[in-house]
Amino acid sequence: MMLMTAWHRALQIEQCEDSSGNFIRQCKDCENCYLLSKHENCANDCFSGPDAKATLDSIGTVGGELTFMTSLPVFSYYAIFSFSVSHCKLVEYCAYLQNCHYCFGCCGLVNKKYCIFNKQYSEKEYKILREKIISQMKNNGEWGEFSPGYFAPNPYEESFSGFHFPIDKPKDLGFREGGQVERKNVKTAEIKMIPDTYNELNPEKEKWLTEQIFWDGKYKRSFQITKKDIEFAKKIKGPLSHNYYVHRLQDNFLWMPFNGELRDAVCAKSGEKIKTNWPAKFDGRILSEREYLNVVK
Repeated sequence: MMLMTAWHRALQIEQCEDSSGNFIRQCKDCENCYLLSKHENCANDCFSGPDAKATLDSIGTVGGELTFMTSLPVFSYYAIFSFSVSHCKLVEYCAYLQNCHYCFGCCGLVNKKYCIFNKQYSEKEYKILREKIISQMKNNGEWGEFSPGYFAPNPYEESFSGFHFPIDKPKDLGFREGGQVERKNVKTAEIKMIPDTYNELNPEKEKWLTEQIFWDGKYKRSFQITKKDIEFAKKIKGPLSHNYYVHRLQDNFLWMPFNGELRDAVCAKSGEKIKTNWPAKFDGRILSEREYLNVVK
């Protein structure tokens, strides 16, 4: 149906001005940005919440400003080469900081100032030592490079990158691999025993489900169904999980044609040249903005 009868909008760009990319909303002067909203003067950003300005090569820039090569600079100002810094200012090569200012190479600090490698310095000492370290990093060719892949808190295949940019051997590029887990000689329940709908549940069935171990044959991982899973299925009136959680996340992202690049295509109705993320197999069903609106109005 998706290939043969549905019409597909080439780009999902809403209320934007002078911006390019896809899945963006209320953005201004943003270039090559994806899956974000309310950004201004940004480039090469993706998977970001609202209200960011002047961010470059960053991800998760919620309320960030003047960030570069940083992941999750939440409400932070001038964060570069850093990861998961919240309400911080002027931090470099840092991770997991909360409300910190003027920090370099620090991890796990809260409410700190003028720290290098988690050690406290005076303002004067901080500035002198920071310049020495940066000078040495430049001599070593390290300054300007993001942290190596093995610093990531999770295996490559369990990340956004793993969903959208799968690679055969992440370890060859310095990333950690989750790998397949050897199935131990432990009795597991059959996935087909999991009810298809929430209304098939009863107290006895719920108790049985939470006591079982299931095996995801495709992802090569075991998984369990918790009381929270059952409560959520009832709340949304939906099915219970039938596979490992990463497998479920990957399935959820399949609806979104995204690989970080726009390709050239032709509008199926007008013949005009367009840009899109939709794979080539959808050619003939992809429409320009104008033609798509004519169809759905």
